[in-house]
Amino acid sequence: MNNSATVILLTTFLMISSCRKDQDPSAVPTITTPKAVIAPSNNDERIFEDGEGLNIYTAENRRIDFTRLISVNAIDNTTIEITNFVPLDIEEVTILLKINGRDEPVKLLVADIKAHTTKKIKYPFVNETTDFFENQTNKIVSLAQYKTVGIAPSQVSFDYTGTTPLLQKLKKAGEMKWQFKPNDFDPNHNQENWKDNPTPQDFRKYSALLINMAYLYSSATNMRQSFLNESITNNDVILMSPAEKLTAYNNIVNKTKLSLGICEGGVTGLGGGGTLGIAASVINKAMFEPVSTFAHEMGHVVGFSHESSMTYPQNDKGSVSACQREWLIRIKDGSLPVQLNNYYMQGDFIKTGSTSLTTNAKQSTQLIDNCDIK
Repeated sequence: MNNSATVILLTTFLMISSCRKDQDPSAVPTITTPKAVIAPSNNDERIFEDGEGLNIYTAENRRIDFTRLISVNAIDNTTIEITNFVPLDIEEVTILLKINGRDEPVKLLVADIKAHTTKKIKYPFVNETTDFFENQTNKIVSLAQYKTVGIAPSQVSFDYTGTTPLLQKLKKAGEMKWQFKPNDFDPNHNQENWKDNPTPQDFRKYSALLINMAYLYSSATNMRQSFLNESITNNDVILMSPAEKLTAYNNIVNKTKLSLGICEGGVTGLGGGGTLGIAASVINKAMFEPVSTFAHEMGHVVGFSHESSMTYPQNDKGSVSACQREWLIRIKDGSLPVQLNNYYMQGDFIKTGSTSLTTNAKQSTQLIDNCDIK
């Protein structure tokens, strides 16, 4: 080969190399996590919707698992169901998919999810991209092998995450092991302490109270330390030791299955064993001020009687007093997850009276002193 031919070939090679180098950035595909808006398109995709049948909103699939307030379940190999048990619109929720045999979950999609919505959708890898990011490493993972056949439900699990303040609070609320199911305790309409035909509105408001209480009892607040610092007596009216108080607190946190009911007939609460009942009037009031009923009834749920200050304060001291003091702080600083200004059906709550908020625990425990707590 002569020198001129060598120069031509070399020049051509350099031109091709230069061209490829310039094209490389545009040739690399851009990977983004799929985005979705999860919104109800009909009443069947709304939970605790007015007009829904009692048998539907008290069914097992309405059990609220606080570790999965945004619940994702595989329906079949290609379909998942996303349910928002929170009475709030939630933005920028990252749904994580864990596939058996993989160490790290992948970011399946980022969703804006409407309050109290349940919806079935196809996996994004069926109709959209097959490339996803691992959650922690951001390593690109291909799920192309599942595009046609999908993934067996037994091979997957889900979680959610996100960086917004609301999502961080919901994850804190998820420290509670609570799994609470709405229930009708008076199907024959012959129990004077239980409401006949509790309504979807009752339970969607109840969900607001419970999510706020889950957050209050989490590590995001000073509730645990306030509880441990409080003078609390047991069923023998003897002061509990720090270890005994810690056990009582952990029993509240770790309580799993409870049936939720709506009390009436002048009774504001009924609790014990697997039951937690609160009157609709108290649930309504709890949006505005710290009521005593929740802490009182949870005291019964974890085994304490009226002789213990786990239920009724003694000398202004006890579990209820600690709860109301910390609750009042969160109302005043606006840090509770569910508030009237972000609750999705604000007309549910009616402010029927005004009790001035005070740091005096004795005053706050008298908010419902005209009713019976059992």
